[in-house]
This record gives sequence, C-alpha cells and structure tokens, in this order.
Amino acid sequence: MTLEELLLRIFNYNAKLGESFAPGQSTLESLLKCLNRIEGLGNRSLEEAFANGAGRFFNEADFVKYYYGAPVYENHGTLYMIPKDELEIMYQECGNDPNALEFLTGIKQGRLEGEYVIVEVDNMDGIEVYKPTGEEYAANAAYDPNGLPGGTKEGLIDNLSNPALDDSGHVYLCDEEGERVDISDWVEEAADAAKEEEDEEETETVTEVNGTVETEEEVTVEENEDSVTVTSTTTTTETTEITTTETKEDDNGLDA
Repeated sequence: MTLEELLLRIFNYNAKLGESFAPGQSTLESLLKCLNRIEGLGNRSLEEAFANGAGRFFNEADFVKYYYGAPVYENHGTLYMIPKDELEIMYQECGNDPNALEFLTGIKQGRLEGEYVIVEVDNMDGIEVYKPTGEEYAANAAYDPNGLPGGTKEGLIDNLSNPALDDSGHVYLCDEEGERVDISDWVEEAADAAKEEEDEEETETVTEVNGTVETEEEVTVEENEDSVTVTSTTTTTETTEITTTETKEDDNGLDA
C-alpha cells in the first residue's frame, strides 16, 4: 500500500462516518507498516484468514456490559471479528494509538480511547465465520463488502463463547499507553489490592509519643516578723511509648 492509497482510505472513512481523523506523520508511518504487513499475509479466503483464530477490539464499557462474566456475547449474539493474526499486527503497530485502531476497524473515533479490551479466540473448532452483508445489527456507514477501511478482512460469528471462561483464547485489558495484561491476571491483582485495603481498614493503631517530659515548679513564700522563707518544689512527669492495636472482628454474616 502506498501513502496515496492510505490517504484515500482515510478520506473515505471520514466521509462515510462523518469523522475528522487526521493522523500525523508518525501515525501514517505506523498505519502504512501495519497495512503492508497485513497485505504480506497474502490474498486469503475468509476461511483461510480465520483458520488460526479471530479477535476484535472492544470499548471497555461495552465489554463489561455485554461480555464480562457472560458465557457468550449477550448483545444480539453476533460479533464482527477480524482474523487473529491481522489483529495482532494492528496491535503491534498501532496499539498505543486508539484513533488509528478505530480507523483500521471501521468504528467511530473515541470509542477505544482510555482503556480498551482485546478478545482473541485461538480454538476455532466448531465456529462458523461468514461474510457480513451490511444489514446486520451494529453495521455502520463504513461497511464495505471488500473489508474494513484499512483493507483488512472482516467476518461475523454468532454466539461466540467467552474465551476468558472456557479457555478457548484470551481477553486482554489495555491501558492508555496500549500496554496489555491478561484480564484474569488483572482481576486477581485487583482482588489482592482490595484485600490489602480491607486488611488495612480492619487494623487501627493508636500511639502515644515517647519521651515527653513535663516539669512543674511550685514556689511557697512564708513570712514572719524576723525572716522570709521561700520553698520551691519541682515535679517531673515522663511518658513512655504505648502502642495499641485494635483489630475489628469479622462479621460472619449470620445476622444477614
């Protein structure tokens, strides 16, 4: 793919979706590298392209609403997917630029900003992939029977099971810099952090400062006809360090 061809694809994407995607030089270079690597995979049929897996990028909120914890995708049951090897190339070249990923996958700008999710299916046994017509739920104006705006392949899968639950693939959470972590590891880390915070809240420590010295001096004056007597009395008080730790009792839930 040449720069001129890429710019024409970006123009068509903006015209169809009413977007204003205007990538700078570094993003254009990343997109060119990405799309030329995908072209290097050859002119494959839909079956050949999806033989080694499928995947897609998710808006984090949509993933949580329709997929997280569900055995299959719950929103109308149909997902637009791309070949796993093509998705991996997109992530490697443009994973830190969500606007570039949005162009490549034909979705509106801003949908992947912040944290986004990658769903990948490794085991395609029994999974049918078919070509979209543009009439399916969630199809948008960027639909092209020849593929996505970047020129990559696109297929539809019905009732795709959740790879995070059945070990058929992986689900990754990607941060704003594009760094990704397996979502099961992320959930485990979040649970550990919550447990540590809970343990800290259950323990309360009160400490009295050590080494404080208070001195009081009392002066008494007695007078008689022949003399004056002055008596001085000094009292010193020291404190020592006392640390008290109180641990809250666990609620065993029997009253619930």
